[in-house]
Amino acid sequence: MGDLSSAGFKFANLAQSLLKFRRVNDFYKRRGLDKSVNEFKARFYTMKKLGKYSIGNIFYAFAVLGLRLMPPTVVKLAYKIDRYYLSKWVKSE
Repeated sequence: MGDLSSAGFKFANLAQSLLKFRRVNDFYKRRGLDKSVNEFKARFYTMKKLGKYSIGNIFYAFAVLGLRLMPPTVVKLAYKIDRYYLSKWVKSE
């Protein structure tokens, strides 16, 4: 995505949902170490390509990597907390 963005392509969210899927209870267990590290490297590659190095972006990249490397029970709790706060935020709009 960094290459496309740096080439001038624009990205945006669509108003309508194009895909509906159900998350199974173990979906957060599917990421391995290699995939997590590759995702981390891709974030830094994109920051470099777009010239978007910032404390916030760097912190976010490390936070996501940290979350991915935590034990599944901690990740499951984090997703539950996220869903809880997301449901509160969406209802308030």
